[in-house]
Amino acid sequence: MDKEESKIQSKILIGTGLIILGVIIVMIALRTPRIAVNTETVSATAATETTTVTTESTAPLPDYPLDLNTATAEDFMTIDGVGEHKAKLIVAYREQNGEYTDIYQLTNIKGFTPEFVDSLKPYITV
Repeated sequence: MDKEESKIQSKILIGTGLIILGVIIVMIALRTPRIAVNTETVSATAATETTTVTTESTAPLPDYPLDLNTATAEDFMTIDGVGEHKAKLIVAYREQNGEYTDIYQLTNIKGFTPEFVDSLKPYITV
């Protein structure tokens, strides 16, 4: 193998490694639960310039963990990964089947895998 082929092979290996590293970073970022926060925009005017500042919402976030038997759909929607549809499904299941006795009862709801319920553990309780 000559010098030019060796350089090309090295570039391919480095490129492949960077792609794999990028995929790993994205996977970690997607698995990390985030809390959804509303924002409001505030404008402040100085002598000759205007600065716009984005601040956290003044609406209080619910205390975590949320009780599956008392939380509202709006409360559940503050958990990253739980949108309006899933939040309503959690409440509907409770209304149809009675109180939850274990968080893994959520797996009885279509689309709620054990892995998804695991990601909710810090944010829910019974």
